[in-house]
Amino acid sequence: MSAIPILPASDTPEPVNGSLWRLTVRQYHGMIDGGILAPDDPIELLEGLLVRKTSKNPSHRIATRCTRQALEKVIPAGWYVDAQEPITLADSEPEPDVAVIRGDTKDYVKGHPTPPDLMLVVEIAEATLDRDRVLKRRLYARAAIETYWLLDLKSRQLEVYSRPSADDYQQCRIFAEAESVPLLNGGDELTSVQSVTFFREDVSQRPLDPRRTTTSNGGRQTRCSRRCLQASENSRPCHIRILANCDSDSRLARSRR
Repeated sequence: MSAIPILPASDTPEPVNGSLWRLTVRQYHGMIDGGILAPDDPIELLEGLLVRKTSKNPSHRIATRCTRQALEKVIPAGWYVDAQEPITLADSEPEPDVAVIRGDTKDYVKGHPTPPDLMLVVEIAEATLDRDRVLKRRLYARAAIETYWLLDLKSRQLEVYSRPSADDYQQCRIFAEAESVPLLNGGDELTSVQSVTFFREDVSQRPLDPRRTTTSNGGRQTRCSRRCLQASENSRPCHIRILANCDSDSRLARSRR
């Protein structure tokens, strides 16, 4: 598997604003190997800082499982789907809710997957929406991960970020619950796939948000957070559908409405 350069370790972590300290990935691994941090501690290394992970509620758990199941049915040979496991970046080791990874899990005995090994990372956001939309998005763009999906459970929409640059993704599209999106690799559409999540209320009659959708030159423009704006009048049909049930948890989803 391919490797990513790890920032060199130093004798002491880098100070942050005189009060916090940044750790390198190597130092973070040393804390785990030395028993200072346990493998199951609710901690991620994000831009050199130890950040506590938020506890998962039932809707988050079900959405994660359903998205993983949907992707596992359609990914091509030579890839696998993992959930809430570490990936190693230059100064971070996040644990995305879902990731599509090259090869087989046994290929990563000596180290976690790195950006060249990743087709897609997915974060499922409810309480962590701001962190996932700002910090995680910046991390994944800087690491040149081709596609980042942010599944917003509160707004019942999927934000698809692509074309990474030094500090952000250059393209963002928003898909509502009833719309579909492509699964891409290297800019090419691979296949049709259903991505299934759990929503409690019926939104079939919910009006469109005028802040997100406008019309210009006869085409639809979709606006997401901050700088992302894309005119999609010439875009190709898309093929991931956001639904309200999944294989194993549909009865549980209905019982919680």
